[in-house]
Amino acid sequence: MAPTAGLSGEVTLGAGSSVWYGAFVKGDRSKVTIGSNTTILEGAVVQGGAGPVSIGSNATIGQGAVIGAATIGDNARVGMKAAIGDGAVVEAGAAVADGAHVTPMTTVPAGSLFGGKPAVFVRKLSESEVAAMAKAAANAGQMAPTHAAECNKVPEIRTLPTPPPDVCAALPCSGQVTPGEIPMLNACEVAGA
Repeated sequence: MAPTAGLSGEVTLGAGSSVWYGAFVKGDRSKVTIGSNTTILEGAVVQGGAGPVSIGSNATIGQGAVIGAATIGDNARVGMKAAIGDGAVVEAGAAVADGAHVTPMTTVPAGSLFGGKPAVFVRKLSESEVAAMAKAAANAGQMAPTHAAECNKVPEIRTLPTPPPDVCAALPCSGQVTPGEIPMLNACEVAGA
């Protein structure tokens, strides 16, 4: 889980699943269950309310997507900034296009692509596209440990050296320079005004 991601309430996150920067999974009004190796990408919001949320395994929820009290199947993909309404079902191996709005109580059949506002059937996905979605989900999940390690690094803090006294004497300082400080310059003096 990224340090800026949030989980609240009754949330079950399966093994190998990841919640990325700025994403929120809110189970405070109803239960949220996320399977294994699923990726909730940056800025996505998963929030029940009218009912529970169920997201299967190896699914990808795109950046900025909003998931209501819906069911997302295994190996499914919800595109960036897509919205899934309450009671909607995105079946296994189905895809919702970027920016699409799946209205409440709509079913996106397995192996199909839905897009638009409101989302409608666009076409059947090829076997290679379904395989590519599964591979993309696996790749994103493999990156999570690397990002977790990077987030745990402590940045090196460096202090600037104190300028020599003769340099400070030549500068139009607005105050007294003490060891370890860089002098504050009066903007008018620097600009020559």
